[in-house]
Amino acid sequence: MSSQTPVVVAESNFLTARLFQATLQGSGREVVIGRFGDEVIRLIEQHRARVVVLSMNLARPSGLELLRMMQQRSLDVRVLAAIGLGQSELKAAAGALGVRSFFELPFSPESLVARVAELEVAS
Repeated sequence: MSSQTPVVVAESNFLTARLFQATLQGSGREVVIGRFGDEVIRLIEQHRARVVVLSMNLARPSGLELLRMMQQRSLDVRVLAAIGLGQSELKAAAGALGVRSFFELPFSPESLVARVAELEVAS
């Protein structure tokens, strides 16, 4: 399945970002990677992205701060937040900022692809 616009992966860890990218490209999606906040915002706007895979452990800014930046810019994107086991407070904070879809790390490639597909067809 190919989405109309690329999926933006917001991940500061290079290897994890490449793993997300390879997994999603393997399912026929175009993927662009942003490692820092301003770069992620630019990629979302430039590509008119509809889906963002966001690492809540993003380095600069934090995942929560990037969510706030996206809200301030009124970006109309669906966010799939990658969150570590036992990070329930972070998950709750992200949920309060509008994130409705999460997947836990470590992840299975099938679960990542399935969650992105759900967001692509969500209204």
